[in-house]
Amino acid sequence: MPRNEQKNDDDFDVWHSRPLDVHRWSDFPEVNQLVDRVFDDFTEEQKANISGRNNNSGKASGKTHLKVVLLDLYVAWKNDPDMCLGVMLSNDAHRFDTMPYISHGAYGM
Repeated sequence: MPRNEQKNDDDFDVWHSRPLDVHRWSDFPEVNQLVDRVFDDFTEEQKANISGRNNNSGKASGKTHLKVVLLDLYVAWKNDPDMCLGVMLSNDAHRFDTMPYISHGAYGM
């Protein structure tokens, strides 16, 4: 399939994926301009949805999260246009005691 041709959802191989890198970052002005343009195209409801509703929302804004996702999507596409990104959604996905490196003693615990 040519690079510029649109894919249907059924064309994606979700097993050809990697986890979203939540530490992806850039301070390039072009990246910030892109994030601003995408964010500005959102409706107020969409902006509220990505900003979250938690009382303990932390320092990161919805726009910051959007930036991380857009950057990591770009990096994944640049390295492999067929690569998908995954996000763990289970309740235990981000618990410290269930992370694989803990059971392997990487931190010397």
